[in-house]
This record gives sequence, C-alpha cells and structure tokens, in this order.
Amino acid sequence: MRQRLERALTLVDGPGASAPVCVALIGGTGAGKSTLFNLLVVDRDASPVSHAERAFTARPHVAVLPAEAPLIALAPEAQPVFCRRGLPGLALIDTPDLDSAMAEHRTRARLAIEAADMIVYVALPEKRSSFQITEELREWASRKHWFFALNQVDRCAPEALGQVRDDFAT
Repeated sequence: MRQRLERALTLVDGPGASAPVCVALIGGTGAGKSTLFNLLVVDRDASPVSHAERAFTARPHVAVLPAEAPLIALAPEAQPVFCRRGLPGLALIDTPDLDSAMAEHRTRARLAIEAADMIVYVALPEKRSSFQITEELREWASRKHWFFALNQVDRCAPEALGQVRDDFAT
C-alpha cells in the first residue's frame, strides 16, 4: 500500500506543487483504518486503536512532516491531531468512522475528506457494501481520486472473492 501511495503521489503532484498531497483513509467502524494508518507511518501508536471500543477514533489523525503541516487545508473544526512524521509531499489522514453513531465523528470525517486529494476506502469483506458509506462515496466520487483497500481478505472464503471484486467494481 505504501508503494502504491508513493506512485499515486507522482501522478497527482505536479511541478511547482507546494502543499502535500492529502490521502484520507475512510470507512466504517472496525474496518482497520487506524491499524493501516499506523503501519503506513511506521508508528503503531500514531493513531490509537481499540479492538473493544467502536467509534474509537473521534478526531482525524494526520501524519505529515512538520514543515508541511501548516500547508494542510483541514478545517480547524475537524480538530485534527498531528503526528509529525511521514513521507515528503504526502499527508496521510486517519478519519473517524463514516458510519459512527456520533454525529460529530461523521462531521469530522467529512471535513477530512473535503481536505483530501485522494480517498482510500478501507472495508472488511462482510461490511463492503454499507449503504451509509456507499452514499458518502457516491457524493465524493466525481471530485476525488479514490481507491479501495479490502482489509482482512484472508478471512474471505476463496469462492466469495469473485463476488467481493464485483461488488467493488459496481
């Protein structure tokens, strides 16, 4: 995933660009966004993780180099938490859950999406077609570069992989 983000960065980042490219990890409760974020920034504590408490990420966590942090166009109302590390030219954002029962979490996630240049939708095989998240994706799809990341695909039955792939294609 990290290598793909670096390649995608070269596609989006043009000559003379000064602000880092913002990539938001979005998805539902328990999809593994924070765990993926921590793996990508090589800091297992960059964004707190809970396997017991749902809707745990209340504020966007942003991994960005200190010199590039002031260039992030994330609204202050999002109440971002900055993790001062990352790749040059890239800001990675771990968002709150889009299907959270807490309205302020959903609002902060939307503010992070608004600031993002690219979206990575992190889903689980059993939650890949959440109506609420699909509606959010449709709203942003024409305005953002976006990708899908299927987490825990090893838990998916081999005979179901074709259906999972078809679900993402539609």
